[in-house]
Amino acid sequence: MRSRTALLGLVGVLAVVVFALLVRPILSSPGATREPIVEREASSTPLLSKAAPLKKTPAPTTASPPVRITPLAIPSPSPTATPTGREGILIFNWVRERNQDLYAIDLAASSRGPLSQENAPIRLTDHPGPDRSPAWSPDGARIAFASRRERNWDLYLLDVATGAVSRLTDDPHYDGAPTWSPDGEYIAFESMREGDLDVFTLRLSDGTIAPVTTDATPDYGPAWSPDGQHIAFVAWRDGNREIYLASPTGVHALYNFTTNPADDHHPTWLESGGLSFVSDRDGRSALYVQTTEQPGTIGIPSIVHTLAGTRYLGVTDHSWSPDGESVASVQSGRRTSSLVVSSVTSNRQRTPLLYADGAIGDPDWFAGEAALVARPDPVPAPPLYTEVVEPRAPLYDLEYLPGVDAPNARLSDRVDDAFNALRERVRDKTGYDFLGVLSDAWRPLDAKDEGSSYHSWHKAGRAIDTRTELRTASGRSVLVVVREDKGGPWGRTYWRLYLRTARQDGSMGEPLKQAPWDFFARFLSEEAAEEGGKPLLVPAGYYVDFTALAAEYGWERIGANDQPGFSWKDDWIASDFWHFEKRHHLSWRSAMLELYDEEILNEYFWVGGPQR
Repeated sequence: MRSRTALLGLVGVLAVVVFALLVRPILSSPGATREPIVEREASSTPLLSKAAPLKKTPAPTTASPPVRITPLAIPSPSPTATPTGREGILIFNWVRERNQDLYAIDLAASSRGPLSQENAPIRLTDHPGPDRSPAWSPDGARIAFASRRERNWDLYLLDVATGAVSRLTDDPHYDGAPTWSPDGEYIAFESMREGDLDVFTLRLSDGTIAPVTTDATPDYGPAWSPDGQHIAFVAWRDGNREIYLASPTGVHALYNFTTNPADDHHPTWLESGGLSFVSDRDGRSALYVQTTEQPGTIGIPSIVHTLAGTRYLGVTDHSWSPDGESVASVQSGRRTSSLVVSSVTSNRQRTPLLYADGAIGDPDWFAGEAALVARPDPVPAPPLYTEVVEPRAPLYDLEYLPGVDAPNARLSDRVDDAFNALRERVRDKTGYDFLGVLSDAWRPLDAKDEGSSYHSWHKAGRAIDTRTELRTASGRSVLVVVREDKGGPWGRTYWRLYLRTARQDGSMGEPLKQAPWDFFARFLSEEAAEEGGKPLLVPAGYYVDFTALAAEYGWERIGANDQPGFSWKDDWIASDFWHFEKRHHLSWRSAMLELYDEEILNEYFWVGGPQR
């Protein structure tokens, strides 16, 4: 949908070179330190340039002070041990009842058929804070994972036999994505402790932490090779996401393993020495394997092929069976996730081990047996909000949005409480009242402009247009827009909005791992004009995924317009990155009939189009 206010915003883009915009203070949550906000339409961030690589800083020669490993109390009384492991054990994180915990699946039990009460996933953690990125120790005795059990993300250890949890790191800034060295003496992880996202190692015997990478661009997602000689990780050093290899000591030269213009990420080693990774190089998110001439060494890439059983859209995380003949992958749709095991040798894919509404991620496959300590299933979570509807039979009313600055700050009584609850959640998570100003909300029946459908969801009181830009008084962008192409060559472009948090001390948000999109680069080069813009450098700092938060409350984004005569690559207005709808699975006419009786509706619309 295209709002008239957004169209006026485009004019503001051209005027920003000459005129300064009016400062508008934005409300923040209590206690949040922030800069005043000023709305601007043009981006002044330097463009990405492959011809001018960033300077690489030499690795420090001194290690960080030792970190004390602190035992924590087991949260659940009387844990029970569940023997598993005849075909291996798969651990992963799973969001259930709005809480992210660690789970395990006995692959021997799952091979007998769909999951049931007898072979259901075993819940390994039950802390109120999110737990994710589980990684088996080589001997299967411990599981390293990342958690936000306090104000910030740190690394923890789960003792498999007892269920006891110990804390590994205690830094105010983000630590995550642990991976074990083959000898079990070290853990590599990603961290923001030096100001931007880099890879570090932790020696478990004394807690000493040392850097592996120190580049100004993000380095993250480490994976330790089976021979212990290399750490693979994702790097933004070449203008896109590539897989790089480095020595665990950070001393030897880096090696760019993938060298492809498409994004490559989520590296995972095979015991043979090859690497698998997720890539969209054929226009869809699929799983690839890249071998080397000399397995286990940093050799010349020889073969790249797509694995059988990963033809579905949205392949993300994955883990190999120890024999290299099967792979467990997470395949994510718009609202669902599934955990699937595929046989590489027989080109066969099992029925998904797990198909769920909540997000699944970070699988890790262990070949041995274990008696896992099971936690109780999560209790049902209270609703995020309650939609209070004032009856006005047979129709619903339009409700004003308190304190919202918008041309028509009204929404249907069927969705206004969802909006108000989302607004408070965003303010709490980011420190900014991002939804306190809207470009558009409800529109009257006769509203129309050149780029907007006459059958607009704004007219049903079920659509909002957020502001299109948000910057601090010093010029730093708060709102960044990330491009996401879904559905392969015949798919559609979507956008994901992130908000830079008011507090940058690790207590809010997470590091950004995606490159923001610069729509206005199209005016600066012919190449960018053909692509509708260009990716920017990934900024350091902490961000909140606004698009994900909005989806929790039923507010869904829409795809960009890409039609002859009205394409986002030619017309910024056609991008619609600011537009969100809450449809409740209703057709447009059904939603309109909640507000207007059929006689009035037919004065303006009929099944084939408008009457006037």
